[in-house]
Amino acid sequence: MFIGRFSELQQLEDKYKSGKSELVVIYGRRRIGKSSLVEKFAENKEYFFKFEGIEGEKTKGQMASFVKIMEKYIDDSFLSKIQFDSWHTLFDYLTEKLVDNKKRKKS
Repeated sequence: MFIGRFSELQQLEDKYKSGKSELVVIYGRRRIGKSSLVEKFAENKEYFFKFEGIEGEKTKGQMASFVKIMEKYIDDSFLSKIQFDSWHTLFDYLTEKLVDNKKRKKS
């Protein structure tokens, strides 16, 4: 059962339907329903990638964990062989890959 958070769900839905790439960060105290909110929003979404940061991990470790998860989502075995120097270059790569995959699916 999911109760409340309709305003937050609407905000996420608006971002999802905006027609452009959006990065949404959800943060807050422990045990207030952040994961439940995301899971409720993600129901029946075709393009949705969930990643949770690792508490206390440095940027390099966060990016390595993110790459490992994304490798499964986008079916790109080459992804784990690339050393990214920043989140910016990592997201640039993923954006190109996702756009390319979307174009191939339409063909």
